[in-house]
Amino acid sequence: MIKNGYRILACFVFPCIFALTLLTPDPSDAQRKYRPEMVLPSYYPNEFDGFGRVDRIEGDEIVINDRLLRLSPRYTFSTKRSQRAAREILKAGDMVGFTIGSDGLVAALWLIEPEHSLR
Repeated sequence: MIKNGYRILACFVFPCIFALTLLTPDPSDAQRKYRPEMVLPSYYPNEFDGFGRVDRIEGDEIVINDRLLRLSPRYTFSTKRSQRAAREILKAGDMVGFTIGSDGLVAALWLIEPEHSLR
């Protein structure tokens, strides 16, 4: 009977614990910064808190790569041609980098666009 208990531990419990340690995210993942491999204007940051495709932008919310983020009322938007671009040109499908302020809201968005874009 004791052998069956050890067998259950060896065959089920230990592999489950091992799998959980592999699947648990590293706390440093939350602090990761992103840096695209392209030439960007000097007023773009060296690193972004995140980047991806805009799924939706509406009111004070933006969805980037299926991640809902709140926009600061004073967020800025920049493109390669303009450090202070009109927010209205930002649309779904655009690739953007963003930074998060100390309040947890998106403080700034930067358009990451192809070289041939005219925006």
